[in-house]
Amino acid sequence: GDISDFHDLAAALCAVDVVVTADGPVAHLAATLGRPCIVFVGVDRPWFWSGAETRPTWYPSARPLRQQPDGSWTAAHDALSQAVSHAASAENTP
Repeated sequence: GDISDFHDLAAALCAVDVVVTADGPVAHLAATLGRPCIVFVGVDRPWFWSGAETRPTWYPSARPLRQQPDGSWTAAHDALSQAVSHAASAENTP
């Protein structure tokens, strides 16, 4: 079905295993709902994505993947690839 409001979006986010998104309303709603999410965060990130911690205090279910200071997304894409590979191998382990 179509997603026409935040209620529909929340229902859709609760129906998936993990949310992969850029920083924005989808990331914040997924994290607020406690859904596992991987969030691409730009170099000019807001204060709540700052810091060296892997998971922000505000959103313990969110894993931010940060853009490098030079503007590169390579490390973030590599981290996403590793996370997906790890999840897939764990899912296929009896």
